[in-house]
Amino acid sequence: MKKTWLLLLVLFGVLPSGQAQYFGKNKVRYTPFDFRVLLSPHFELYHYLKDSSRAAEFLQSAEQWYAIHQAVFADTFHQPNPIILYNHHGDFQQTGAISGLIDVGTGGVTEGLKNRVVMPLMFTRQETEHVLGHELVHAFQYHILKNEDNLSLQSIQNLPLWMVEGLAEYLSIGRIDPHTALWMRDTYMHDYFPTLDDLDRKPHIYFPYRYGQSFWALLAGLWGDEIIRPFFVYTARYGLDAALKDLLSTDRQAFSKLWKEYYHEYYASIGLKQGQKPVGDTLLRDKHPGKMQLSPSLSPDGRYLAYLSERDLFSIDLFLVDMQSGRVVRRLLSTDKEGHIDALSYLETAGSWSPDGQQLAFVAYIKGKPQPIIIDVQSGKIKTRIALQEVEAANHPAWSPDGRFLALSGLRQGQSDLYVYDLQNKELRQLTHDAAAQIQPAWSPDGRLLVFATDAVALQKGYAKANLNIGIYDVESGKIHQLDFFAGADNLNPLFTPDGRSILFLSDRDGFRNLYRYHIASGRIEQLTHLPTGITGVTALSPAITIDSQGQLVYIYYENKSYRLYRAHLSDFTAQEVSPSAVDLTAATLAPVFINKSKIVNRLIARLAVALPADSLHAQPLRRRFQLGYIGNTGIGIGTSRWGTGIAGGVVMLFSDILGDHQLFASLGLNGTLLDAGASVFYLNQRRRLNWGVQISHIPYRFGNVGIFADTLAVVVNGQKSLLPVDVVQYDLGRLFEEKIGGLLAYPLSRSLRWEAGISYARYHYNLQRFKTYYYFGQAIAQSKEQVKTPPGFQLYSGYLAYVGDNSFYGLASPARGWRYRFEWGFNAGEFEYQSALLDYRRYWFVRPFTFAIRAYHLGRYGGNSQSITPLYLGFPGLVRGYDNIAYQNYLSGSSNYAASIDNLYGSRLAVFNAEWRIPLLGPRSYALLGSNFLPAELNLFFDGGMAWNEGSRWTIDEKEASQKRARVPVWSTGISIRFALFGQIVLEPYYAFALQRNDITGTFGFNLLPAW
Repeated sequence: MKKTWLLLLVLFGVLPSGQAQYFGKNKVRYTPFDFRVLLSPHFELYHYLKDSSRAAEFLQSAEQWYAIHQAVFADTFHQPNPIILYNHHGDFQQTGAISGLIDVGTGGVTEGLKNRVVMPLMFTRQETEHVLGHELVHAFQYHILKNEDNLSLQSIQNLPLWMVEGLAEYLSIGRIDPHTALWMRDTYMHDYFPTLDDLDRKPHIYFPYRYGQSFWALLAGLWGDEIIRPFFVYTARYGLDAALKDLLSTDRQAFSKLWKEYYHEYYASIGLKQGQKPVGDTLLRDKHPGKMQLSPSLSPDGRYLAYLSERDLFSIDLFLVDMQSGRVVRRLLSTDKEGHIDALSYLETAGSWSPDGQQLAFVAYIKGKPQPIIIDVQSGKIKTRIALQEVEAANHPAWSPDGRFLALSGLRQGQSDLYVYDLQNKELRQLTHDAAAQIQPAWSPDGRLLVFATDAVALQKGYAKANLNIGIYDVESGKIHQLDFFAGADNLNPLFTPDGRSILFLSDRDGFRNLYRYHIASGRIEQLTHLPTGITGVTALSPAITIDSQGQLVYIYYENKSYRLYRAHLSDFTAQEVSPSAVDLTAATLAPVFINKSKIVNRLIARLAVALPADSLHAQPLRRRFQLGYIGNTGIGIGTSRWGTGIAGGVVMLFSDILGDHQLFASLGLNGTLLDAGASVFYLNQRRRLNWGVQISHIPYRFGNVGIFADTLAVVVNGQKSLLPVDVVQYDLGRLFEEKIGGLLAYPLSRSLRWEAGISYARYHYNLQRFKTYYYFGQAIAQSKEQVKTPPGFQLYSGYLAYVGDNSFYGLASPARGWRYRFEWGFNAGEFEYQSALLDYRRYWFVRPFTFAIRAYHLGRYGGNSQSITPLYLGFPGLVRGYDNIAYQNYLSGSSNYAASIDNLYGSRLAVFNAEWRIPLLGPRSYALLGSNFLPAELNLFFDGGMAWNEGSRWTIDEKEASQKRARVPVWSTGISIRFALFGQIVLEPYYAFALQRNDITGTFGFNLLPAW
């Protein structure tokens, strides 16, 4: 018995407790943050700002948003709601409060278990205010779900995502939003206005934030803001259909029709479809240019353009375009190309060319900070990484005309200012020192001036919203000239014209997003476009125009759900002079435009001032207390039998501190008697870059066997002892108990690379109970139960050290681009002593729409008694298909073909090679051959090969020689499979394989239920 269980344990892998995931990208804690706590009446702010006045200012905004949302939700926070604030987005990506990786495009997160709002400070107050207001809506939503009668967090399943996110947008922006209005105009221009069913079924087409905001604007506009809370609560309780019927006396179809009519009537009244066509021509001529053509940057001579796009489907990368042909020359930068780059800054920055057009400056997240990098355009290699110590985050670099300086926007302690970096002396100089935000700098042709976007005028005049205006900085004198026009509108993305006499910029002053020109000498403003949707990037502040030294202009025009690059010469635009005070945001108003019963939200946003008394803010030390964050169970059942009472059930609990630096996972399971109770506790410390964890567990493993035999039973009949012939059914119930303690270390080098190590000690011992039932002519007449003596226990020690890399991108049902590898050494000691080696390298080449994938794999046991334990098998699932145990078990016993026999397929060491051509079959139309929104599937043509051997085995490639000399020979198979991604989690793979060394059959069916390699 002891040997059997030892072999099973080794077969299934005696791994150190808490071993990290096999592959996967890392969340790196580059810097431990020294958090402090500042309390206000309704919030508990966790921050590490050195300037306490900045933290107080943030809490002032939070209290203002609280008053706004409380007026709508009629809900009160009786306990301060936690907010975890990071100094910039790079730090935010490292948070432990939120599990999983955080994308550059994520502005903030609110989680429901502890109601924590987690967010960074942004480069502008406008962005920070929006994210804060948005996330606090979620805090109110979760608070209501957890405290309202007959509701719970599970009730969020009744709330469509577009309702939840759309309400957060509506209550943080209001009904006047040029950016969302631009999207709604596009639905009218291209006839794809959604129904409510479309919002549920097609979130990839109808972005939940934008269209959800439009829904709530219509609802509140027609029924008033008073409808928001009851409609939200009723939907959470009974579903959307019930809320529409019972509260509004309508249904999905009728509401969808009403929604569409309000927009179409207004847009038809202003002749939107008769508006101006885009000036110039579309730039890109590739077959698959991508729907997101972002952050354009023209070389000074106009020969090339750098831009960001998802044209390769899996990530947003930086590409180089030949302007003459309009075709992509190469991919300049991507995270799978550079393993030490965590992410590219793709939302609100653009590249900048050196004057000679040989290099490109851009911003990438490296070691947790957005940093400028310089790329050699011809080779595509990173030439320089500029680590700026004086600022925490950098954005939007601009190369000076003389090639010596980089101007940039730098964020430090929540304040963005203009800086200039001297490329020769490696020195950074701060240009601005005021409370206003400064972003998107651009040089004049002579290098004397910098133009930029700023909220200085809004701050000086006390506007409710920190809209952006244009500023001009004189490099020699240090003076700033603020251009005060189009009050209440956003004016951004300024660029000097080639002659230096004018400034091009974008503005939404007419409710649209159009191109304008400001004449510096006269102050005259001209509107150059009158586009029905607008010139924009992904966000309202994304750069969307670029110009070369000859006046060639490239801009992003949003049309038909796509961001498209257009090019034109400056002389192609027709100028129309406009007044500096001409601002009309009617076209930016979400429907119903001229009917508005929404009296609360817009008035409050515009602005409800909340004066906090000086003594209302209190600092307190950080207390790291474990709090229950989650508890779940698998149910519980109780049963009884002649052998006793049994209980089955389990519970899982998650505890953590408020910052997520310390986490405790506890589980308890019971399946039978108290002897079958198991428990595990795992502590994880991820406060610093070096993550470490400790696990303690007690796990019972049950096994047993049944036997039937004849025997005699001593009985007393009428006072006389006699032996009665009986049949005995004997059931042995055994338990192998494992008590284990283990430790884990993980040191991530970047998002793609890490070191791992683990060690564990385990003690195993047995318990065996024997149950007998005695039958006399088929009738049970007696029972017995006894404790059987068991073999002595044993001990196992194990450990490992691994180097892991993973920058792959997942396709429909398997990785589709990038690479993965794991190189691991391990040891085992105690009852069995040997060392192990694991080499697993995988590479994925994506040639749209196909992926060519290879894997080289070795698993071996070396030294000690590695040859005496259960061997490894080439036919295990995921290795060499066609030789699996299930399809092949009958053939193995009588094979006359040595290559396909047990003697050749088993061993203590394996080497495997796999190659696949992965064809996307069912999935998104932009990727798969057949469009499907349901079950993603890919078709695979595969070729597998492998060899098993033991210590001292001879190798050969000749099968005849191998059979004669009992040497080891590789086996091969080829075939076809199809992988289905069930619920996005479970991968099902039926396959048909031709095992080339098998001579009993032509082919064999098989089935894998495991993640694709």
